Amino acid sequence: MSSENTSAAGAAAGAIAGMGLGFFFSPLRSKIFLLALIATGAAAYFVVSAGLKDPAAPPPDWAPTTLRVGSSFLAAFVFAYLVRRAIVMALLIGGTLVAGAVVLHKLGLGVSQEQIDTINQTVHDATEQVQKTADTAWTHIKPYLPSGGAAGFGLFRGARHAPAKPSAEA
Repeated sequence: MSSENTSAAGAAAGAIAGMGLGFFFSPLRSKIFLLALIATGAAAYFVVSAGLKDPAAPPPDWAPTTLRVGSSFLAAFVFAYLVRRAIVMALLIGGTLVAGAVVLHKLGLGVSQEQIDTINQTVHDATEQVQKTADTAWTHIKPYLPSGGAAGFGLFRGARHAPAKPSAEA
């Protein structure tokens, strides 16, 4: 491989890794998510430190409740955020496939209307499958979240959280 190919491959790998990290760390840009993370971390610290110092002594009154509510909110926020991102990615990829098939059909390069309809149906089925999988996962996760109100609010905020826009400075 020449150095030009190696550097291009390295740049592409770096871009993919950066996008992947940005995808997973994007919830950290939400102020409410960070506040819940800090509160949950503080509550976990007080619960654990109280247990380590004197196992018979209870933690502060607020710590267990804050830990339960915070963990419910954080889990639901991340779940909703990832489901939203999965649906958006499925729609983007499906839209690109459909647009490409339509362009090939208009250019007369062998893509029939039936094949375009098949691609449309496949995209629709994939989006429905992601939604069914998310609903099933949420049904299994929900009983483990002790605070339904915080979990519901986390679902709402996670679904509404948009990933950071790339800056024009780069």
